[in-house]
Amino acid sequence: MPFSHRIHVLGKLNTLVKEWIHDVSETKNLPASVIETVGGKIFTFGSYRLGVHTKGADIDALFVAPRHVERTDFFSSFLDKLKEQEEVKDLRAVEEAFVPVIKLSFDSIEIDILFARLALQTIPKNLDLRDDGLLKNLDIRCIRSLNGNTELFRGTSVFGEILPFFSADTLKLCQVGWGALLHSYFQVSSEMFKSGLWLGHLRTFKSKFICHVR
Repeated sequence: MPFSHRIHVLGKLNTLVKEWIHDVSETKNLPASVIETVGGKIFTFGSYRLGVHTKGADIDALFVAPRHVERTDFFSSFLDKLKEQEEVKDLRAVEEAFVPVIKLSFDSIEIDILFARLALQTIPKNLDLRDDGLLKNLDIRCIRSLNGNTELFRGTSVFGEILPFFSADTLKLCQVGWGALLHSYFQVSSEMFKSGLWLGHLRTFKSKFICHVR
């Protein structure tokens, strides 16, 4: 599937998210002025965010919701809303997983959606997942969804600052593909990932690499 199709699918999914949050907010009797500003957002991670995904690769996404939207809502009424969409196939909820997830195929694009309910009344458009303060007062499942994906978000952010220094010709000359670059930096041990050491190594590489090429 072309990259433009993936963007289109994510746009439709994000629209569904906003519509659903609006509906949930109404059922919970929030003031109309609040309903119009509560927000809610889909974040993507890893290879898709860097634009280096391979053909047929799935998209890992995190659904960030305001505090009045419960996890039970996500696995009930949001799941029902997805079922109503003609483009959605192979829909399945894995609610009891260590990191609960909804898996689906949306217009032939495989997507895994995690859920995190933040302790915020509204979700700002410029929300930065790298803010550790977001982890305060969250249940363990939201922390798991945010923790791993926040590290990947940080990693892809740093990695995204490195990639522009590689021209297409340079990559071909070195016989280094985008996939190989990602594989080198995201295939890390679980211990290093949990400790955050891998992110430090990546930042060190970034500073030395950029200084060298400049």
